[in-house]
Amino acid sequence: MAAGYEIGWRVGRGLLPEMMRRGYHAQGVVGVFIAAATAGKLLRLDNERMTHALAIAGSHASGTMEYDQSGGEVKRVHNGMACSGGVRSAMLAAMGLTGPPTIFEGERGILKVFSGICNTAPITEGLGSDSAVLHAAIKRFPVNASQHSPIELLDDLLKKHKFSPNDVQKIEVGVNEAVTMHSGTIYEPTEVIEAQFSLRFSLALRILKGSNDLKFYLDPRLWSDADILALGKKINLYPDPTAQKEKRFACRMKITLAGGNVIDGYLPSPKGSFSNPLSPDEVREKFIRLGSAVLSEERLNSLIEKVDNIEAEEDMSRLVSLLSHKSEISRKQPAV
Repeated sequence: MAAGYEIGWRVGRGLLPEMMRRGYHAQGVVGVFIAAATAGKLLRLDNERMTHALAIAGSHASGTMEYDQSGGEVKRVHNGMACSGGVRSAMLAAMGLTGPPTIFEGERGILKVFSGICNTAPITEGLGSDSAVLHAAIKRFPVNASQHSPIELLDDLLKKHKFSPNDVQKIEVGVNEAVTMHSGTIYEPTEVIEAQFSLRFSLALRILKGSNDLKFYLDPRLWSDADILALGKKINLYPDPTAQKEKRFACRMKITLAGGNVIDGYLPSPKGSFSNPLSPDEVREKFIRLGSAVLSEERLNSLIEKVDNIEAEEDMSRLVSLLSHKSEISRKQPAV
């Protein structure tokens, strides 16, 4: 896991933000290297074969973000595609297949192809002194990571100033430039993925429903709800030049209320980051709430127990079996 985190974080730093501006999805492009590194460690590949595993993974790197412009559920399987490609790459390397060792920095390597430039410095900067796991985060809300600060900041302002939906005249939201394209182009969702990638929809939900629970994104009636759409049209997103690098998830917000009253706020990063983590109870609550749609409470609690004590597990296949929706259905079938 540590190897996978480190590879993903470092390669991602070398590609972003240029890769995102060009429309490529990091989970598809970078994820395959994460999977290849993780699988390679599990297969105990030596240095030479690990190099080839990552090199072969470069041929699997792919995925565009057109889904955040016009929808499409394919985004859901980009991680799965990356995992499949990464595991395949490690297994092929173990069997002796070779790949170009300059897969990252080469003239036709990953950096040049997906970002247009060859910026290798971020890949090795701080190697050995800074760890990727210190920059990891867990999402609170079922939306793109870039929406978490705006949702949290709006919720804070709502609780502090207690204004109603009818009071809102205009909401100005300053975010990283990429967010305006990634979560700011969809005004009227027509499917779940579009709702989840519409920051206007998410903020309107927070004001009108007081929540961003997954059930609201799954409800087709809300996608065309007149009140939500009207409120969304009052929300203006703009690029904040200070929301860069370690502050790329920062958000500034100014809300103009009826009568001309103005309230504003700033949030440097959302809860869920390493510096401001979710509590163990909050993580468990999220897991049970989302998992209950497909697994029993008994199964979910068994999973939690095994993960909490994973260092004592001798066979990971039991954990995998507990995650299987199919085995849950089979277990419930009456005996014939």
